[in-house]
Amino acid sequence: MDAQTGKVYTKFKHYSKMMKSKIGIGLGIIILLLIAGFYWFGNNLAGGGGSSQYAPDTVKTGQPAEIKLDLSVTSGTISGRYNRVSLYYKLVGDADNKSITNNPVPKIFSGDQSKFNGKYETYTFTIPPYPKGTKGEIEYYITLALDGHTSKIDGIKRIKIID
Repeated sequence: MDAQTGKVYTKFKHYSKMMKSKIGIGLGIIILLLIAGFYWFGNNLAGGGGSSQYAPDTVKTGQPAEIKLDLSVTSGTISGRYNRVSLYYKLVGDADNKSITNNPVPKIFSGDQSKFNGKYETYTFTIPPYPKGTKGEIEYYITLALDGHTSKIDGIKRIKIID
């Protein structure tokens, strides 16, 4: 700092115009590389996923119960990323679970929502009908693996069996 004028001097002030422009260009390139790196990694690394379930409140004896599971990913495409998707169910109080597996069906969007195509899949599981006279509730859970990481999703509700 110059005591008489109060001006602050830095080393940068004493650089030539040519040197200042080279420093500016160098900093610009570094910033662009950082932005490009974040963009590339953000679009090519596996992201998280999400799920939504749809299950009936009740099911009549002699009728199947249908449970739908919508799965999504936040980055990349979904195809092949979820695997080993299974639904396990039983009557409350029973000891053994029964399992159902199903293949995914891509969820297709239209119009301006088409940007979501390739990010959603729907799985439909049909629990076979229980015979007349069956009382109680069906409980279920779903297991799956996203990018090799296994998860368990509890059912959103118990399904009451009515006669």
